[in-house]
Amino acid sequence: MMLEFQKPWCLIDQIEVSQDEIKSQKYVSYSDFFLQGHFKEYSIFPGMLVVEGMLQSIKAANKFKELSIYNLSPSKIQSRFLHSIYPGDIISYSITVEYIDYEQVIFKSFGKVNQITVAKAKFIFRRGVCHDN
Repeated sequence: MMLEFQKPWCLIDQIEVSQDEIKSQKYVSYSDFFLQGHFKEYSIFPGMLVVEGMLQSIKAANKFKELSIYNLSPSKIQSRFLHSIYPGDIISYSITVEYIDYEQVIFKSFGKVNQITVAKAKFIFRRGVCHDN
């Protein structure tokens, strides 16, 4: 499947979509340019890029037609970063629908490295929010 995001800003390397769950992965590479300036002596993957990877996973899954969020846009994001992510790590995202109705969809997302939760987020998509699609 062709993603609308291009390197270097494509923040998912693999995606698998089922009716119940979106699973995706990001391979954190030593060559990722944004690591070079993010704590120069102690490179870690920026937390906001973890959130962006989760959002890209949701948008990519929408193209599989398993979701129907076509007229919905992100309106609120709550995130929590629990552990640092380093070059060489593989972030595994797991995203599920927590609630859905005509006006909104709420996604619950976890990012794990080696089965340890490193980040979690909740995304609320609502109808009528200004967006770029």
